[in-house]
Amino acid sequence: MDIRKLELLSDIAETGSLTKSGNRHGYTQSGVSHTIKKLEEEFGFSLLHRTNKGVALTSDAQQLLHDIRSLVTRYHRLEETINAIHGLQTGSLIIGTYSSIAIQWLPRIIPVFQERYPGISLQIKEGGTEDLEKCVVDGTVDFAFLSSNRYQKFEFMWLAEDEMYAILPKNFPLKNKESRTFPLKSFQDLPFIASEAGVDYDITDTLSAGGVTPPVRFYCKDDHSIIAMTAHGLGVTLLPSLIVSGYENQVLTLPIEPYASRQLGIGMLSENDLSAAAKAFIACTKEVLEAK
Repeated sequence: MDIRKLELLSDIAETGSLTKSGNRHGYTQSGVSHTIKKLEEEFGFSLLHRTNKGVALTSDAQQLLHDIRSLVTRYHRLEETINAIHGLQTGSLIIGTYSSIAIQWLPRIIPVFQERYPGISLQIKEGGTEDLEKCVVDGTVDFAFLSSNRYQKFEFMWLAEDEMYAILPKNFPLKNKESRTFPLKSFQDLPFIASEAGVDYDITDTLSAGGVTPPVRFYCKDDHSIIAMTAHGLGVTLLPSLIVSGYENQVLTLPIEPYASRQLGIGMLSENDLSAAAKAFIACTKEVLEAK
């Protein structure tokens, strides 16, 4: 069985598009159709069906998806090991990440990594907590930068602590006692701008731990939209320091009382099963973060 056929099917499951997956893997439209037809002949059942948004895997194909992704990942790791034995530095990495880490960390880490390993290609996949955790479990990323929580079903490597801040409009009427820190309980009576469900559990957990249920005025998927709305006086919010870094001239940022933070790190199925390229990228990450 050709591993490239399985890789194409796995990608179609992610994109829902024959054209997009074909372009990503170097197939023509007819080439994609021919490849899927050959796989269906080998498996003995249909793999795809049409939807109003494109294509999707059949229920039979869905049962195979986890094993297919695992097989593709292990095949690429085998290739990298063989290349390493021959003294070659080739391979590829798919890295999941929060947008805040993509903005604040990766621009410093990637140049160091690419200078040392120019033959290894990188693909960055941004998402919220729920999306990234699913990608780690499904094997659609080699590893993901995210925050830890007690519900995760994979290994977590701690990298940094990220303090939570109250984010307020510049003209917010602070009381004297709020000039240095902002009481978490004060959110209870203020119009709140929140992340959409599944995007950021750290905010929800912090509020829940403090017994606070603020009146949510807007839900947003993008953190920077939340900051912009706050800057224009549409409400207040709670965000980690890494997200608000660089926006201090637009909003007020105050540590909350009591202190709260999120734990940032790397999620992976198994550290022992990481490819040589993944281990090298993580080593570069630690080096860059420690040098700050």
